[in-house]
Amino acid sequence: MTLLQSGSVYEEGCLGVIANIGRDTFPASAFACLRHVAQADMFSAFVKTDAGRVDLICADGVGANQTSPVGLSLRYANEYWRRDPMMDIRVPAGESVTLRQSWSNIPDRDYRSICYLHPRVIERISTCIQRDKDVIFLNIYRREASGCFADDELERFHRVAKAVATCVGSHERLMRLEALALRPSQAATERALRAADPRLSVREAEVCAGILRGDAIKEIANKVSLELSSVITYKKRAFHKLNISTRRELQEIYERGLKRTLIFDE
Repeated sequence: MTLLQSGSVYEEGCLGVIANIGRDTFPASAFACLRHVAQADMFSAFVKTDAGRVDLICADGVGANQTSPVGLSLRYANEYWRRDPMMDIRVPAGESVTLRQSWSNIPDRDYRSICYLHPRVIERISTCIQRDKDVIFLNIYRREASGCFADDELERFHRVAKAVATCVGSHERLMRLEALALRPSQAATERALRAADPRLSVREAEVCAGILRGDAIKEIANKVSLELSSVITYKKRAFHKLNISTRRELQEIYERGLKRTLIFDE
């Protein structure tokens, strides 16, 4: 992994990114800018929170017959980010750091296979910026057919990377605020879960509701005044009762329960 100098000069392509902050079209506009600037084959953006969680903000790319950029990025966020040395980088407040990663320099075989060899990704350029207590990661990728990034492409990326990453951070914050305004309360989420499966205890529903609302285990423990080990135990018990293993399956059960509560209320 090679450390590169950062840049912060705006180019015209950034104007389209700024105009789409908070819109469904933001990922496409960000990719169009990065494609124009550095001929990226795909891009992704993540936020690492101070609670130790990594969330996908957005992703896009070209090549319909290739692995989906969103699907690949979600898998990275769910399973592989802890194996990525970039995620341990410390970024000074107000600064940005840019890193270059070749697939051949990744020692973890499983991570290299799933996130690089299988989708035929050979190189990643990442810019990291500190935002309050969080870190925003903006990544561009090249697939095998396109070859590695040229020096002039990297130079153009440096000139816009911090600006685009800042836009990504603004987009993530706006979308998160909108989601907070729309999502049900903790109590309503617990109610829907217990409507879906009455076998869930109050504590199990409480922990599962926190998971659905995007809280890390540490955050759930603080909110419900439990030890971390207790939260983990309640999660395991709930998932066993529900016969599930993923958050997506929990979401489906919640939606089933939500329909039941709506019918009951009517």
